Amino acid sequence: MTPSDASTPRWFVAAAGLAAFVGLTGLMLLGFMRAYPFGVDFSAYYYGAQRVAAGADPYLKSEPAESEDLYPHMTRFLYSPISLVWTRPLAWTSIQIALIAWTLLSQITMVLLFILLARTHPGAARAPWTLALAFAPWMVSAPVIHHLAVGQADLFVMALALVFVFRHDKTPIAAGAALAFAIWWKIYPAFLVPFALALDHRRYGKAVAWGVGLAAIGGLAGLAFLPSEWWTSWSRVVAYKSEMGNPYIVNQSVHAALLRLFDGRLGRHPLLADAPSFIRAIGPGLTLAMFGLGIGLARWIGRRGRSGPMALLAVFAAAYPLGAKYWWVQQFIWAVPVAAFWAMDAASGSWSRGRLIALAVFVAILFFPWHDPTQGYASVGGFVFYDRFVFAQFVFLGLVIADVRRGGPGGS
Repeated sequence: MTPSDASTPRWFVAAAGLAAFVGLTGLMLLGFMRAYPFGVDFSAYYYGAQRVAAGADPYLKSEPAESEDLYPHMTRFLYSPISLVWTRPLAWTSIQIALIAWTLLSQITMVLLFILLARTHPGAARAPWTLALAFAPWMVSAPVIHHLAVGQADLFVMALALVFVFRHDKTPIAAGAALAFAIWWKIYPAFLVPFALALDHRRYGKAVAWGVGLAAIGGLAGLAFLPSEWWTSWSRVVAYKSEMGNPYIVNQSVHAALLRLFDGRLGRHPLLADAPSFIRAIGPGLTLAMFGLGIGLARWIGRRGRSGPMALLAVFAAAYPLGAKYWWVQQFIWAVPVAAFWAMDAASGSWSRGRLIALAVFVAILFFPWHDPTQGYASVGGFVFYDRFVFAQFVFLGLVIADVRRGGPGGS
């Protein structure tokens, strides 16, 4: 049977296909667990909630006994005190049950996002379920699998941000509330605000005002009702993370790649004698360059009359990672909707050979399974291979520019 068979409803075929890919992601996660500490990031949320339930500071470094021998590399809770309001229920059950529920909820969120995003495509009126099914392969891309494996929250954060991106004109209050939630969960969605205003301040201004206003109200309420020591601890976390960055290989930002290239802590001989000072000095410049690039790209796209939701998503996914100190492999899910639209349009035969090659390179990188290096990073080939997402980011930026010049969905 195919989606075109009259005897089989298209929604049934698409739903079956989506369910099959959900099962496939589960199988891939089982394989991933053999080579990576499964749920390592989720443990930060879980034990942060546990410490809140016990009346302790959630930002304290975890004791080994807390890990229950499951998470020897368990990370600290690093997120805003306000986010503890909605992660607090994790403490109501065991970590095993909480992790299963978290993973299933992430998969459900992913499926719903793909269905709703597919229905925004210009061809959705003709074949909405076929387009939804076309999103299914992206469920087994490296960013998605890595996201589910480590138990991160970026799918939830992106879902909230996409409510703002796609509902800013129809329900600005709800869109602003979703943006406020996203900002107080992870700060980086705040960069959607300047990019949206640069793209089209008349179009996005009302939703932005609601978002900023509600985020401010939420912050004031948090300061008033949440323990002050939480805010003190969180401010120290933010200051520490902002000062230097993290050279760990799974951090695929340009800043992290420079740390790995110059610092020498991962086996390479540092190219500069005083590498940490050098990276610390250029870090603010990278951030400012990213901000300027994003603003300039957004203004250029807006002047070309391409100020819709996919344009804003493309600007954010292209510009922010180039200057951020942290952009983990799983956060490349922000580029997936745009790339999926490109893949659907490229299949129509309207793309040039150069764009097809660039898209093929980008897709190949996103679908190549991620694993941390045990050796070999110190070589030139290792640097290129293990920083491939960094190079893919520049390919993505070029594709966004080329797409907008031709009026494609990435700029609609």
